Amino acid sequence: MSKHQILIIGGGETFDDYQTYFDFIKYDFKFDTTKRKANWKDTLNEKLGKSFDVLTIKMPSPLNAKYIVREVYFRKVLRLIRKDSAIVAHSLGALFILKFLSENEYAIKKIKGLFLISTPYNILHDRGYADFILDPALFKEHDMQFSHIEFIHAEDDGIVNASHMWMYALLLPNAKQTFTKEGGHFISQKSLPILTRRIKKLYGNK
Repeated sequence: MSKHQILIIGGGETFDDYQTYFDFIKYDFKFDTTKRKANWKDTLNEKLGKSFDVLTIKMPSPLNAKYIVREVYFRKVLRLIRKDSAIVAHSLGALFILKFLSENEYAIKKIKGLFLISTPYNILHDRGYADFILDPALFKEHDMQFSHIEFIHAEDDGIVNASHMWMYALLLPNAKQTFTKEGGHFISQKSLPILTRRIKKLYGNK
């Protein structure tokens, strides 16, 4: 019996123009020299168990992401994944997959469920997410229906305010919304049991 395939799509940085990106690298970017601790992405496969196969998709140019580049890249990923896979996407990665699926209706049929963590909302190009702009009309035109779509957001997220979730409630009224008391933007290990329970339930596992 084949394993249930779970794809993880991480976030990243994006900028409106090269000068802004250059200034970020020159003035704001800092190397983290502390020993990296395991996060939810590292331990998700272990927590889900042997029935699951978790694949982390390394998206191109995480420090200066461009939608068109990620779109071309992800089209190649789609050719390799099995039908009824689930996607766990974080931050800019979640915004990317929503935009991609709204513009590529054929891809929706391959996806069983979406779990979107700390997802920014962007339709007016005034929130600093460059060309990752959603078109609400496409969400109505295409049937954005999955076995399960859920937003998970920490109330103490200091990067993407929890109010973004209320805007998604209007855009995708059938989506489930789960709020955690803590976890920040990157979601703590304490929030991992919520995600693992939801994924297992999607596939009928206990």
